[in-house]
Amino acid sequence: MSYGGLLNVRKESNIIFKSAIIRACNLAYMIISTSIAMWLVLTIHTSTGGTITTRQAFTVLSLLTSLRLSSYFFVLGLLGYSEGRVAIHRIQVTSSIHHFVDI
Repeated sequence: MSYGGLLNVRKESNIIFKSAIIRACNLAYMIISTSIAMWLVLTIHTSTGGTITTRQAFTVLSLLTSLRLSSYFFVLGLLGYSEGRVAIHRIQVTSSIHHFVDI
């Protein structure tokens, strides 16, 4: 394998590594986001003198959950885009090698 090929493999592995880090951060965010946001909303509401009913608490919880799900799918879309970009680049490099070298 040539030096240029090693650089391409290194670039690709760096992109995949960054994608894995983003995926891990996204999953960590998904686990704790609703709890922290719910705590913040209810704490601020009660500290400003408001009272909380169970109906209000469950309404806030459902809104935060729907927000969490929509942000999760947005991040998954970004991850899919970056992984697709790597795959397309790999296909282009492979097809250009096979085009010039008759195997």
